[in-house]
Amino acid sequence: MEIAYNKLDGLIPPEFGNLLKLKYLNLSNNNLTGPIPQELGKLSNIEIILSNNTLTGPIPQEFGNLSKLKTLSLSNNTLSGPIPKKLKKLNIKMNISNNPLLFEISENNNLLIIILVVSRLFVILLSVAVYLRVFRKKKNENIKNKLYKTEQISSKSEYINTFEDESISSNV
Repeated sequence: MEIAYNKLDGLIPPEFGNLLKLKYLNLSNNNLTGPIPQELGKLSNIEIILSNNTLTGPIPQEFGNLSKLKTLSLSNNTLSGPIPKKLKKLNIKMNISNNPLLFEISENNNLLIIILVVSRLFVILLSVAVYLRVFRKKKNENIKNKLYKTEQISSKSEYINTFEDESISSNV
């Protein structure tokens, strides 16, 4: 089924996954959006071409079960997340270029994951520290303001008492 260059927009219908005898699906160069339906993972002995759209989200894990998949072209979308390990093991023509948020998980990525987790923890701890510093500063300012007001009230009452004492002594 070739429906390329037809200015289609919206989501890919998950019902395409029910077309079990489908051998070729080309929806490239349209304006399709949203995730790739996992139902497409039910198809076998197929070529899937979904390049040059605006598809988002991960490549469905179910694609790794397509043992007779011949071609998978997902280039020039905005797909994200890990490339399914089973999919990488298939002997197929695969083009996933120009999906900058797509990545492979390997043993070397463990270090990357640790760095990401540690950096997020650092940001959280830094945010808490800044919040506490601002909160303490405001609390200290409130205490200083209360003390200052108390001192002002005390000074005013002493000032008034001075005049009262003078008036009492002048009356005597």
